[in-house]
Amino acid sequence: MKEKEFNRMITERRAELLLFASGFVKSRNDAEDIVQECIMRLWECFSEKKGQKEDKIGKPYFYLLRMVKNKCTDYHRRKNRVEENGRTSDLHVKGSPMHESPIDEIIRKETADFVRRELEKLPYEQQAVFRMKEIMGYENSEIAEILETSEANIRQLLSRARKHLKDSISR
Repeated sequence: MKEKEFNRMITERRAELLLFASGFVKSRNDAEDIVQECIMRLWECFSEKKGQKEDKIGKPYFYLLRMVKNKCTDYHRRKNRVEENGRTSDLHVKGSPMHESPIDEIIRKETADFVRRELEKLPYEQQAVFRMKEIMGYENSEIAEILETSEANIRQLLSRARKHLKDSISR
């Protein structure tokens, strides 16, 4: 991959990568650090021994997403899942109007906070699959490729995550 192509891919996808990472690490600064480190490592793969590593990577963006997911997992291992204190959610409800009433804004924020808290209760793989499918809009085949698993496993993880959220709402 040439430098120009690489820069274009990063420019187009950086916000998406940050949203993905911040959904797991909660701190915008930590998410930015993780994404930046992964971008630098991917570029090193392309710049060292041109062609050899690039052939093994396949789809660079999916490889980068997998790197970010793995880095977030490492982050959680180090932090031992420290609970956040009163931080507002990074989840955005699709289709929310720009100029909403204060009551609608409160309801939207409370709903997003509830979903975020419930997602945090899920096993890590279920969280990742749910975020990629429902928040980022990836297809099951793309998620399976990123997480290096089967589409059947993705469907099962997504089903379990949805069931957990549905049961939580019913309570």
